[in-house]
Amino acid sequence: ASALLAAGTALVLFALGPVFAREILDNGRLLHVWKDAARWAEAHTSPGDRVASFNSGTFGYLAPRAVINLDCVVNNRALPWLERRRLVEFLRRERIRFLIDDPWYVKRYFSYYGEPDWREHVAPVDTLPRGLIVWEVRER
Repeated sequence: ASALLAAGTALVLFALGPVFAREILDNGRLLHVWKDAARWAEAHTSPGDRVASFNSGTFGYLAPRAVINLDCVVNNRALPWLERRRLVEFLRRERIRFLIDDPWYVKRYFSYYGEPDWREHVAPVDTLPRGLIVWEVRER
C-alpha cells in the first residue's frame, strides 16, 4: 500500500510539476510587485493611514500600514457595500486614503460594484515600476 501511495504521489508531482514551477516563478515576480507597493506605502503615507487593495494578501503582509481587503476573500467587511454598488462610500467610511492595485482589477471591480461616477472620487496619482497604480480616494 505504501509503494502504491508513493507511486501515486510521484505521478501527481510529475504531472503537476510544470504547474507548480510556473506558480513559483510567477509568485516571485508578484512578490516584487507587492514589495514596490509596500515601499510606496511606507514612503508616502503616515503610520495611521489606511490603504486598500483587491489583492491584499501579500501586500498586507509586506506593507508597514493597515491594508484593507476589498475583494472579500480575506474578510467580507466590504461585501454589503459591494452588493449595493457603494464602493467609494465604503472607502470613505473606512478612512482609506489610497488604493493600490493592478489597474485591471480596479476598473473591473469599480465598474461592477462602484458608484457610476467613481472616477470623480478615486483618481490615479502614481504608477509603480511594475505596473501597479496608486489611486487616491478624494474627500467629498
